Amino acid sequence: MNTKKLCAYREVSLMKWLIHLALCPMILALGVLSPSGILCAEEAERLHPEKTMTAVRVNPLPPKIDGVLDDEVWQYAPIATGFTQKQPNEGEPATEKTTVQIAYDDESLYIGIMCYDSEPGKIVSRLTRRDQGAERDWISVNLDAHHDHQTGNFFGVDPSGCVIDGNLYSDTSGDTTLDGVWEAKTSIHDQGWSVEYKIPYHVLRFSSKDEYTWGINVDRTISRKKEQDWWIMVPSKESGHVSRFGHL
Repeated sequence: MNTKKLCAYREVSLMKWLIHLALCPMILALGVLSPSGILCAEEAERLHPEKTMTAVRVNPLPPKIDGVLDDEVWQYAPIATGFTQKQPNEGEPATEKTTVQIAYDDESLYIGIMCYDSEPGKIVSRLTRRDQGAERDWISVNLDAHHDHQTGNFFGVDPSGCVIDGNLYSDTSGDTTLDGVWEAKTSIHDQGWSVEYKIPYHVLRFSSKDEYTWGINVDRTISRKKEQDWWIMVPSKESGHVSRFGHL
């Protein structure tokens, strides 16, 4: 993957992915150049945050997917942080630090996430089947690989390594029908818990380019605090999800 940048974008609660919110249609994307279509497209662009993550090429070896962030690539990949609470105290800084790093090679995207926790003994982890919801800690990576501000995929993992994945569409809707072939391993330790992802490009099904800009957002749930943190947090009174992602 000949990428210098990838793109990161906005918010969605695991429990709200299936809820439709009203947003103006991207009429320009349908080829209808009406004034309302132009306004909707311009509004979507205005809402895109300037927050950016940068992916680095793996050199020379990809990380071992074991949930331990001790691989060479995590020593030099840029760190993204600065999460904001969606719940319970909307707009306040997250109470626990989360860091995200991204790397790539010709076959896959690699993501290393550290979920720091001041009380690691209270991390909530439950074993469930794939795509099954439960009250527990979570991390989810949301990607808009087409960079169309309307569609994408999400990849969620809990501290025990249970996963949920799905499709995002129409900006604010989603389902769990993806069932893609990707890897995620976790590790719980005295600083909190960490996860490593390996997402092959065929799961994302994007078109070939010389350089890529994607949409990205990451959200974290801290179960015992009833807290949900987002890298890009969209206030409850505002609409949109994929259209609000940051840039990768």
